[in-house]
Amino acid sequence: MFEHGVPFRLNDRVRRLVAPNPGMMTGPGTNTYLLGEEQVAVVDPGPAIPEHIEAILAAGAGRIRWIICTHTHPDHSPAWQGLAWGSATDALVQKPETLHLGLVEEVPTVEHDRVGQLPSGLLE
Repeated sequence: MFEHGVPFRLNDRVRRLVAPNPGMMTGPGTNTYLLGEEQVAVVDPGPAIPEHIEAILAAGAGRIRWIICTHTHPDHSPAWQGLAWGSATDALVQKPETLHLGLVEEVPTVEHDRVGQLPSGLLE
């Protein structure tokens, strides 16, 4: 259930991956969620730990289209860049009001970074 790098199905459209960063603030590790099947949204990609990024890419199986960072704590967002470079994402979705929390100046951008919208039926 909380095994690092192993997708755990929470329901028919949501899977969880636990990053290998256990600690007082993260418990067994940061939770990363994969939403959808045909097109996948990654929520809170987690820390930039190569094994975790590889596990997300493997679980996404070439279908990752969106990366969603709910906030920029170092245990929740840095892996987004590795995912963007390793997948065919066409949108990075961020909640602007949550991007500046003092722990990280800003979420860095890459040349193909653009804000998009999730399809309404992703979780239906």
